[in-house]
Amino acid sequence: MGESCPGPNDDHIESLRAAERRLQAAQLASDVDALTELIDDQAWFTGPDGNLSPSRTT
Repeated sequence: MGESCPGPNDDHIESLRAAERRLQAAQLASDVDALTELIDDQAWFTGPDGNLSPSRTT
């Protein structure tokens, strides 16, 4: 139980998981270059107070 058959989205799921691991590692290392590559220019973040902030402030 809990096992699933490989499906057409498995490669996409693993790609997403790998990108998430890279993002977490870049955040922990404060790797600005990697974060710039991984975070879309149009992304928004929710702060602990609930306020939204853009990923880029240009």
